Amino acid sequence: MKKQFEVVEINDEKISFNMLDKFTRKQKVKQRFSIKNGEELIEDVSFTDDWSIEKKHRIVDEYFINATANNGYNAGIYSDSDLIAFLSLDCNPIGEYNEYIQLTMLHVSEEFRNMGLGKILFQHAINKAEVMGVKKLYLSAHSAYESQLFYRNQGCIQAKWIYPIAKELEPYDVQMEYEL
Repeated sequence: MKKQFEVVEINDEKISFNMLDKFTRKQKVKQRFSIKNGEELIEDVSFTDDWSIEKKHRIVDEYFINATANNGYNAGIYSDSDLIAFLSLDCNPIGEYNEYIQLTMLHVSEEFRNMGLGKILFQHAINKAEVMGVKKLYLSAHSAYESQLFYRNQGCIQAKWIYPIAKELEPYDVQMEYEL
């Protein structure tokens, strides 16, 4: 029998400084997408993206603590009491016509990947954005081939408008959007 996973809002009661300590954000990247002169390329690379315990604590501080005060929204999937997948939305409208909100994070712990959790979370983000009445999700997506494949399979395309702050923060990311 396939286990059912439930997405729950991560409110202040669920937040703790150590909530990501068991979360494995590790990704071996062998190929990545890049965009040069408007053309998409696949490049061979070799690196591992991995979060240290210090980075995990920074993520909790920047994206979870006081998120609601900054118009942020977080949701996750738990296995027992451990957070195994999560998303973060910055619900402050952006774009030329305030048509976007930003999906700032969507991560699945390494040992729980390929179980459909990312799809469940992405659909949850879409549902939340629809309730807010925006037209598009904006995401600065990791350039790793597997990450790009995931977002493209969800229906994301290259962003028509580029959010300069996101591009500056992660210059190797691919700026994408999803139209609701």
